[in-house]
Amino acid sequence: AIRRRTLGPEHLDSITALAALSSDYVHTVKLAEAERSYQELHEIRQRVSGAESAATRESLGGLARTYRCMGRFEDAEALDLDFLNYSITKFGTDDQYTNFRRMTLATDYTFQGKYAQTEPLAARAFERLAEQLGRSHVRTQFAAYLLAIVWHAGGRDAQAESLMRESLAIDESAHPGEWPVFWDRSMLGALTGSESLLLTGYQGLLERK
Repeated sequence: AIRRRTLGPEHLDSITALAALSSDYVHTVKLAEAERSYQELHEIRQRVSGAESAATRESLGGLARTYRCMGRFEDAEALDLDFLNYSITKFGTDDQYTNFRRMTLATDYTFQGKYAQTEPLAARAFERLAEQLGRSHVRTQFAAYLLAIVWHAGGRDAQAESLMRESLAIDESAHPGEWPVFWDRSMLGALTGSESLLLTGYQGLLERK
């Protein structure tokens, strides 16, 4: 607040500080504050950088993430769909960032049970992010989780389990003892009904909160 009073809200340092504060509100689950903060950030960036700048769009991405945390999945979907179309126009249909935006929109669809819309987005994001970032990258792994959820919902349990076991083996090698391993165990436990995997995944995540 002192920095903003001294430099003004449209100074780069003030904008950077507001963006960091907005993100922190999401991480600390102060979601009403996060919503107001991201809306303010978006308005400031529109004035400073223009409506179509990447920075301005990023503030809407933060707002969409806030809506997901609030359970407002349709609101998040509307923002993420617009963001994906922007990214395709700005960076190209197969850019790494565009594939990340595909994964984000697929997440919104998954939470709403729109699996028919989820699968093509998640499948393409998974395939391309694996090539662009590597199979062990957290974004690639998350796209794999979405695919596994869709396959499980569609009765393709063997495919879903195989994909999650692959993800677990990768994370145990790339991130031993870290939270991705325990997330994988929780996901695999949910898919297979394994109490031991659910328990070890839950305990591991609690210890790394």
